[in-house]
Amino acid sequence: LPPFAHIGRAIDAAARRVAASFPRVPAARAESPTAPLPRRHGKDGGGAGGEERVLISEVAVRGKDGEPLERPELEEAAAGALRACRPNAALTVREVQEDVHRVVESGLFRSCMPVAVDTRDGIRLVFEVEPNQDFHGLVCEGANMLPSKFLDDSFRDRHGKIINIRHLDQVIKSINGWYQERGLTGMVSYAEILSGGILRLQVSEAEVNNINIRFLDRRTGEPTIGKTKPETILQQLTTKKGQAYNRAQVKRDVETILTMGIMEDVTIIPQPVGDSNKVDLVMNLVERKSGGFSAGGGISSGITNGPLSGLIGSFAYSQRNVFGRNKKLNLSLERGQIDSIFRLNYTDPWIDGDNKRTSRTVMVQNSRTPGTLIHGGEHPDHSPITIGRVTAGIEYSRPFRPKWSGTLGLIFQHAGARDDKGNPMIRDFYNSQLTARAEILMMIHYLLSLKVSTQTLEIRALQCSFSTSSKVCPFFQSGLVSTE
Repeated sequence: LPPFAHIGRAIDAAARRVAASFPRVPAARAESPTAPLPRRHGKDGGGAGGEERVLISEVAVRGKDGEPLERPELEEAAAGALRACRPNAALTVREVQEDVHRVVESGLFRSCMPVAVDTRDGIRLVFEVEPNQDFHGLVCEGANMLPSKFLDDSFRDRHGKIINIRHLDQVIKSINGWYQERGLTGMVSYAEILSGGILRLQVSEAEVNNINIRFLDRRTGEPTIGKTKPETILQQLTTKKGQAYNRAQVKRDVETILTMGIMEDVTIIPQPVGDSNKVDLVMNLVERKSGGFSAGGGISSGITNGPLSGLIGSFAYSQRNVFGRNKKLNLSLERGQIDSIFRLNYTDPWIDGDNKRTSRTVMVQNSRTPGTLIHGGEHPDHSPITIGRVTAGIEYSRPFRPKWSGTLGLIFQHAGARDDKGNPMIRDFYNSQLTARAEILMMIHYLLSLKVSTQTLEIRALQCSFSTSSKVCPFFQSGLVSTE
């Protein structure tokens, strides 16, 4: 066999390796020499089995048709890529293959074919190359999130110039890096050079196909039935079906679910959907205990009498996931022989049907304490006095901007003093007026909250009070308002 009979197959293998480094960009191709090389010049003892060497008298670079290239800089680029192929050099097949590989890697040529010609002066080795087309336009498909300006800047100074595969490879890497820096799942999946010098790029962006919620047992880790409604979890997510899959956004969604206070562990696992660029998100949730009871008792050294003197009891119930919708309920009762306090607090962090994340809090409190601050209350002939207060309120809150939220609330309070028989008292032991008579007391307040990191600045913008009488006795020390 002639010395270079296997160059064609060897160069094709090299071209395939080069093509593998680019996303399906047409790479160089090579063919077998059109003429055999009859002259041999020994063997390469360092090669496996000793490769035959052929003495080359001349090396040239020509176009595909054998004519000189129209652009001298292309001929210089191809000649500059050659390392082993020099005039008066004895070459092996492997060395020629490596130089063809170097010409391809320059990125300026779409094909390279070595042709050996037996001349009077010796073997003339000609590299026939076919340059890439001039760049005249770009078509990018599937890049829904990639700014067009990014592509314009990448090819701004390339118009009318030879398409350089190495430059194209850099652009592809920068596009893939743009997605990676922003936590997006996207990449250039295909690239080709169309007729007329049009470069076509196909970008694949991962799209959220569906979001599946799966509850796991906190002990065994096996799937189980959760108490939380799936729609309660889904409305907290900023990642929606049909959006581009954003790893950073998914991470923030995990943190949001954890701040609800009803989950012990949250993980989101993306799963590809067939051969498409879509992914299913599987959210694994481990619920924590959402509620419980507590009770206690003790003895107080306060001013009490009777068989149960000083005995105090307390009871509390809390539920952080009422009806499986992340609603909060807190109920507590403390009871002594005279004093007692009852508290009820109910919070809905996201009102059903509202798309502005408006929350609502309802508060009710009923307390009874000894009237030790009443003027004359310490007199031995004075009957025991208790001060009762009933407070109720409702409050709405809504975020306006990432660091701004508004709160609007209404509070009602009714307070009064009563004797040991439960009758209202309006005068103290010295017959002085004890309370101001009023039918109702309201206070409306509007709060603006500016939240910066962990600190909260509250600005009281409006506060109004309404009552039917402004008459207050000079001994009014406990701030009471009551009705007879």
